[in-house]
Amino acid sequence: MMKKIYSYFNAMTQPTAPETPALQALRQLGGVATSAELQARLGVSQPTVSRLLAPLLGSGLVLKVGAARSQRYLLPRHIDGVGASVPIRELDEHGHSRPFGTLVPLAGGRFWMEEDHGTSAPHDDLPWFLYDLRPQGFLGRGFSQQHPELELPTHIGSWNSEHILKALVHAGDDLPGNLVVGQPAFERLAARAPHHRANTVGDPAEDYPRLAQQALGSALSGSSAGGEQPKFSAVRDGHPVLVKFSSAGDSPAEQRWRDLLLCECLALHTLSEAGVAAATTHIVQAGGRVFLESRRFDRTAQGRRGMVSLEVYDAHYIGVGTNWAATAQRVDRAGADRLSTTDVRTLCLLDAYGALIANTDRHHGNISLLLKNDQWQLAPAYDMLPMLYAPINSEVPERQFAPRPLPPSTHADVWPQARILALRFWQAAAEDERISSGFRALAQANHDTVQQLG
Repeated sequence: MMKKIYSYFNAMTQPTAPETPALQALRQLGGVATSAELQARLGVSQPTVSRLLAPLLGSGLVLKVGAARSQRYLLPRHIDGVGASVPIRELDEHGHSRPFGTLVPLAGGRFWMEEDHGTSAPHDDLPWFLYDLRPQGFLGRGFSQQHPELELPTHIGSWNSEHILKALVHAGDDLPGNLVVGQPAFERLAARAPHHRANTVGDPAEDYPRLAQQALGSALSGSSAGGEQPKFSAVRDGHPVLVKFSSAGDSPAEQRWRDLLLCECLALHTLSEAGVAAATTHIVQAGGRVFLESRRFDRTAQGRRGMVSLEVYDAHYIGVGTNWAATAQRVDRAGADRLSTTDVRTLCLLDAYGALIANTDRHHGNISLLLKNDQWQLAPAYDMLPMLYAPINSEVPERQFAPRPLPPSTHADVWPQARILALRFWQAAAEDERISSGFRALAQANHDTVQQLG
């Protein structure tokens, strides 16, 4: 049924028709209602509701979805450049696609998500699992300039849900996770030759400086992964990667960012060596820059994996949003979609480890979850570095590292392991000659501070 809905509405323009009592009732009910709700609103019987809706259904002004008790009537809203329904497809790890469902904008600003393999329901805004797909961070800032034909606001912070949806539909063929929103985006993806991958890298030392210049000039159309650190997307040895990079200058702030990218690589390697899943990273030094290459864990060599941030997971299921450990301790609120006991412990460990390596940027957007066998699992760690020492407005202020034990209710069983890992990290940073002598001395001092915590 939803395929027929899509075909019809993408062939029509904004409908114009007299506002009948049935249309008025649907609008008052937020664009979606059951027959019983319409009967109550209009004060009529079920046969009368059916008679009032029949011509509206026939003309396509009203849609009927679901069956039996789950049946709903929808009042679609036409979005310029998008239409009144949007098909969504999902890709698996082998690159095969299947229908995920159809998104229907509703009169009044809400959305109906008709899922093919899940629970269909109304949403006050874009469905939560689409929120991470929006252009954001460093790569998102140049989106409007890269796609002037979409006539989107220059500043992505001022976008509303219609702007976001328009961007996803017309330029969303390489978004985080495994969903492709809209037929135009899917056609862009399907049009790629199987052997063609954007920004395929042969020699990183030669290619990365060029791609960095492109990214800084907002000329690169890559993944819209979040985060403000300059970055670009590429493919190396057949695997999609994200590459953060430093400036090429010699100022203290530029040197500090080089040190921090090296520290991020060391922090993640420390976790991996201890058996804690972390993004696979490599350092490339070229053109006066440090490049931190991270293999994307929402991609395989041929396909994709479903992924959301802890931010949207928490907002949808839990409603804590304060820190990683607090969310981890309340995952039972997610019911069947809760994280495993092992993942809960790992999330608390990452919170404690981050505190002990001066990572002051432990927000919910820096943790992701992967969908495997219809269950959410903690993704490998990433963005783990001593952000306490990040430059501010091109200056490097003095910072005092004074770690304190975190609340025992959430960290007691992981604190000893986190402390051992933090000691390994600080020692590795103190001994890495790629890092500046000043920061190596700071790392050694921080090692001694963590050592004294006992």
